[in-house]
Amino acid sequence: MIVKRDVTIDGLRAVAALGVVFAHLVSYRLAEATFQGIGLLQRLAEPFAQTSVQIFFVISGYIITTLLLKEEADRGRFSIPAFYVRRCYRIIPPLVLFYAAFLAGDRLNLIRLDGASLASAATFTCNMGFVDCQWWVAHTWSLSVEEQFYVFWPALLLLTVRRADVLAVCIALALVLYVIMPFAWHSNYISFSCIGLGALWALSPKMRAMLGRCTNGTLWAAAIFAVVVGPLLLPAKPMQAAIPLLVLYIVFATRELAWPRKMLALPPIQWIGAGSYSLYLWQQVFLAKPDLYVNGPFPLWFLPIVVLASVMIVERPFIKLGRKLSARLLDRNTAERNTEADPGALPAP
Repeated sequence: MIVKRDVTIDGLRAVAALGVVFAHLVSYRLAEATFQGIGLLQRLAEPFAQTSVQIFFVISGYIITTLLLKEEADRGRFSIPAFYVRRCYRIIPPLVLFYAAFLAGDRLNLIRLDGASLASAATFTCNMGFVDCQWWVAHTWSLSVEEQFYVFWPALLLLTVRRADVLAVCIALALVLYVIMPFAWHSNYISFSCIGLGALWALSPKMRAMLGRCTNGTLWAAAIFAVVVGPLLLPAKPMQAAIPLLVLYIVFATRELAWPRKMLALPPIQWIGAGSYSLYLWQQVFLAKPDLYVNGPFPLWFLPIVVLASVMIVERPFIKLGRKLSARLLDRNTAERNTEADPGALPAP
């Protein structure tokens, strides 16, 4: 299956990754700064980081579901094993390098590594509250949300008849549970709703038509203002419950409006978007509070070098390998189905 990159989606990945970098820079690395305006920036930063991750979630649900549906349309059904091969080769190799760097940093007495936090991050459970994950791996709560969702989503997509209706009910239930349950800033209900809305966007022509009718520059700008400033002005729970829908609208409308598409297509934005996963992983190393480093903070100029190395040496080769292995599984499955349909046929070698 040939995968063509979506320029606007890559641009939105860049915006989301830079949002996290901005938030962590002003809230943590510059926690003790005293220049004018830092207080307002720090107030904006925490909800801005949340919204940036929610953009990642919506994009992820949309892209993953779109690719599964395309595979289904091309081959009659999609392969769950092939999906997991692609997913593992996409996510795991850069993560292994990231964790290995922390183990080396702990051994070299550059940072203090909490073994329980590392174990929770490595098992994708930092969002569950079993362990209060240490700063160095705290951001893997978002990876935990995604991997937990994708444990079940392909099977549900394969087995469910009224897919869009079932998913819409699940999203509505998650948002209701968020409202009635005790408040938690990193809410799994909100996070799963964001991924689910991205998947619903891919699944439902009715939703796409409805969003299309509502798309215009004024509403798009108002939605962006709401997610940036709203958390400072409105009660936390109602605002957070509305943000998944606002983020979905922003992502959809950005792909439909001409000038945002042009801005996001600029080469520097595309480069950042293509490396957004590695940037998201490694920014945590460089943007901690200064007192968390044993011998002082690592230089910020080294962050883009590490990200580039991660993308070129680890991410891209393993993504290509994962696609090759996935294609072999898909071809084998197709050959087996053809053999079952025609018992006299010989299976492909």
